[in-house]
Amino acid sequence: MVKDPRLYNALNIPPTASQSDIKKAYRVQALRYHPDKNNESEESKKKFQDISEAYSILRDENQRKMYDKYGTVNPTEIQQQNQRTNVPFTDPFGMSAADLFSQFFDTQNHNSGQSNSSPPFGFPFNSSRNGNGNNNRAADGVFGDFFNTKSRPLQKGPDINHNLKCTIKDLYRGKRSKLRLERSKLCSICKGDGGVKRSMCNQCHGDGNITETTRLGPMLQTFTHTCNICNGNGWVIISQETCQGCNGVGFYNEMKIFDVEIYPGMKDGTQIVFNNEGDEIVNKRRVIPGNVIIHINEIEDNKFKRVNDGQDLYYWNYEIDLFTSLCGGVIYIKGHPNNKLIKVDILPGEIIESGSVKGVESLGMPKNKGNEYGILYIQFQVKYPEKLNMESIKAIEKILLKDENVKQMQKNDENIGLDDDCIEVEEYVLSSFVPPVARTNEKKRARN
Repeated sequence: MVKDPRLYNALNIPPTASQSDIKKAYRVQALRYHPDKNNESEESKKKFQDISEAYSILRDENQRKMYDKYGTVNPTEIQQQNQRTNVPFTDPFGMSAADLFSQFFDTQNHNSGQSNSSPPFGFPFNSSRNGNGNNNRAADGVFGDFFNTKSRPLQKGPDINHNLKCTIKDLYRGKRSKLRLERSKLCSICKGDGGVKRSMCNQCHGDGNITETTRLGPMLQTFTHTCNICNGNGWVIISQETCQGCNGVGFYNEMKIFDVEIYPGMKDGTQIVFNNEGDEIVNKRRVIPGNVIIHINEIEDNKFKRVNDGQDLYYWNYEIDLFTSLCGGVIYIKGHPNNKLIKVDILPGEIIESGSVKGVESLGMPKNKGNEYGILYIQFQVKYPEKLNMESIKAIEKILLKDENVKQMQKNDENIGLDDDCIEVEEYVLSSFVPPVARTNEKKRARN
């Protein structure tokens, strides 16, 4: 005896009908009441949906057994019936409740051994979000947790990226920084549900999707969309059961403090990764937390520049006076990343030309976390005096003319005039260069 013969009446068959009788009756009734053959009347649409619903349940032996006993396959209604009668929910055919619901919701595995598993006219009552009949929302909802059935795998959430600005001194000496980032955290009270108890969604009956039929030209098309009541979850939280810890949203935003360690010698663009420390909830859905990735962003220094893959330092346009460039001496470099005043000796006899580059060992950037250091390269710019008095000129001339190196250079210059193509020589005197803009400004001032 069946509790409610409604589905059998929809197919016009007795409760004792075989699977072959059910299939034949469905074809007859579906052809009879198909909306295409009934001028798209609302009555035929309703009748056709009832027929399709009846066939989708009665063709499945497990669902049919459940319907015969309870008059429904809605798990919430079945539980309510059992609670009213104080009868534990067990299957009369020897199947446990967990196994029964597992088979009920695992449509892909159950239907794989059946032929003609979907009804004609493209009415996919068992369609799911991914279109393969698996991962039914109800199994992931109340009964997925209650009966410990397999839930759908969580997706990996997005990474949280943050740029950490560092000076060249920070990257030379290393430092520790406290970084505070906001992230979403799963509510520990309701485990992200938003309530202490889930209830099956009555709109989609736990599927998470709703199937509708529409006419497209001469054809009737069915399509599935996400349930707007449960947002595809298959379950809802009633207001009386709302979690007080998160006010029903299932998560909260927390400020997480990360201890970021900058090692000596780190380079611009280096990534420091905190695995699985990202958001636990994305778009109101639970995810596997992504990573928090700290990107080192080196601030450009006004004196020093990193070269040779960041292991050496380059100091450009260091001004040196004429005397030191010719005679040697001591120079001091300020602002080095090691926070020390650097003293460099230029040995006598080492002529420093303007634009020349010299290197100092072990004053570059740290390598191997500070166990080794690169090279400091210095580009020199010789600063000449604007004028010299005649006594100094004569004294310098007298001294230089005695130097063999200077004599050799002068001899090379004299040989230029002996070239065969040199027919005539014109003599000129140098004058100071005044840019055109400066000359224009001088003329304006003169007129005023």
